[in-house]
Amino acid sequence: MLAIGRAAIKRIGGLHPSSNRFLASTWQLQRVEAHQNAAIISRSSSQSLLARRSYATATKSAPAKKPAATATKAAAKKPAARKPAAPKTAAKKPAKKDAKKPAKKPVKKAKAKSKAKPKPKPKPKTKKAPLKESVKLFREKRRLKEVALLAEEPKHKPIAARNVHIQTVLSGTKGKVDLGKAAAEYPALTAAEIERLTHTANENKASNEVAMKKWVATHTPDEIRLANNARQALRKLSGKSVPRDIPDERQPRRPAHALLFFIKDRYASGDFANVKAREALGLIATEWKALPAAQRKVYEDQAAADKLRYWQEVKTVFNRDPPTSASA
Repeated sequence: MLAIGRAAIKRIGGLHPSSNRFLASTWQLQRVEAHQNAAIISRSSSQSLLARRSYATATKSAPAKKPAATATKAAAKKPAARKPAAPKTAAKKPAKKDAKKPAKKPVKKAKAKSKAKPKPKPKPKTKKAPLKESVKLFREKRRLKEVALLAEEPKHKPIAARNVHIQTVLSGTKGKVDLGKAAAEYPALTAAEIERLTHTANENKASNEVAMKKWVATHTPDEIRLANNARQALRKLSGKSVPRDIPDERQPRRPAHALLFFIKDRYASGDFANVKAREALGLIATEWKALPAAQRKVYEDQAAADKLRYWQEVKTVFNRDPPTSASA
């Protein structure tokens, strides 16, 4: 279009100056118009290009913008969700408390049950009153009787003629029997009856010895030793001569004192044959005190040898060593 404008101006170049000016102004206007049109066209083309590019980018970034939109929507919704979240958490707190309460209750109940059964409150212990001496004595006697084997010992038959007569009267009568009357009848018996009762008594004595030996054999020597010790304690407590010791040939014979060896020698000499036993023992004791040390040593050596013999038997029978003081 510029070229066409220029050619038109040249054609009319020879016209009147005023017309030239008019043409120049029109050309300029056309030129300006052309520039404006070119600018408009270039703008429109650039705008269309930009529009195309923006459309292409919009179409490409449309899927990427969707999460952004959703993110913005979610972000926009979050405050809306947070506002009711406060009451939700507030509502959850009592719910948690309610959930904890039933969980704690069974635990407390179980503990209370377990504590109530094994750990009851202990009752205050009542102090036992001290036992009376009579109760202590009764219990001690009962214990000693068990050790003394009194209940196991075989029953003894009467070994005296009078007792045999009383037993015969008791066994031949029924009901109550007057023991005093039965004992009083014994002196009035004939010699033949007394001889018969004496013979029965001797048989009973032999029978008792056989029965006792059989029973003693069922116990160890140490059991018989302990039983005899208990019987000695019972005699001391009661002040009586019963119960008597159990005869046992297996028991070691106790060692004799030096004085006993001296008494044996003095009785063997025959000097005290016609002297009563109590008087004889008094005289022998006086002689022992006045005995010289050299003569006394003879009996002391005999006593030491007898003591050694005793502890050797103790070791053999009871299977235990003698104390150091005894063996020295």
